[in-house]
Amino acid sequence: METYTLMLVCAIVGATMGVIIGTLLGWKRVVEMLDEVQELRAENEKLKAEAKTEVIEIRDNRAQPDNYFIPF
Repeated sequence: METYTLMLVCAIVGATMGVIIGTLLGWKRVVEMLDEVQELRAENEKLKAEAKTEVIEIRDNRAQPDNYFIPF
């Protein structure tokens, strides 16, 4: 019984340490991703400021029917 308890405690401690170490190692990538997002936002704002909006008017001079639901 002692052996099983010791194995259970070791498994819990190992899992906890694994989660903590994995989180610390993964945090570096999270910070890198946040930096990339900031750079992309700045670039996006720059491109929005440079964007030129063109309005295109479309005119349809065809005759419009009185009833759109014409039977076949």
